[in-house]
Amino acid sequence: IYCAEQIVIPPNLADILKAFTKEVIRQNPDNVIDFSSRYFARLAQSDQPEGLHSANLIALRGKLALADLQQTGEVSYDVLSALCDEVGMGQDDVERMLKLGDWQGAIDWNEFLVLSCTLIAENQTQLIRKLFEVYDSDGTQSMDPMKFAHLFGFLSKADTDIPADLPERLAEHCRSLGSN
Repeated sequence: IYCAEQIVIPPNLADILKAFTKEVIRQNPDNVIDFSSRYFARLAQSDQPEGLHSANLIALRGKLALADLQQTGEVSYDVLSALCDEVGMGQDDVERMLKLGDWQGAIDWNEFLVLSCTLIAENQTQLIRKLFEVYDSDGTQSMDPMKFAHLFGFLSKADTDIPADLPERLAEHCRSLGSN
């Protein structure tokens, strides 16, 4: 490679490296080389749909937030589809997520991301972790309690095992935390 024009960086490389770096920091392995080998082997052999990984969803959340100029929480199908393509998600993955939601016209992009997390999480505990990973804005794996309650409301719409009143009770509890 003799000049910058010869360097072609895959569009999702930064997102993959960011997710990997966070996992290394979170796990703090004694042997980083061995951990790295296992991490990327699991990623390569993952039964998740190609292009549907936490790294893609993290990148997508950032792009959707920027694309939502009016801060309505909604984007058009065309915008969503183009951004998903930019982060390396396949159109089949996008269509699968759209079938999970019940959108007429504009798409609530937070609900889209929550439903996307349900497809890559193996259980409810992992799903909650994925939400915190995707919505982590400062590397602390934390989230505003009201934001979490709002996102959890989308889960209750998709999962009939969650009691219908639980999201409102969770939101009420979060509001009470804010007043203390």
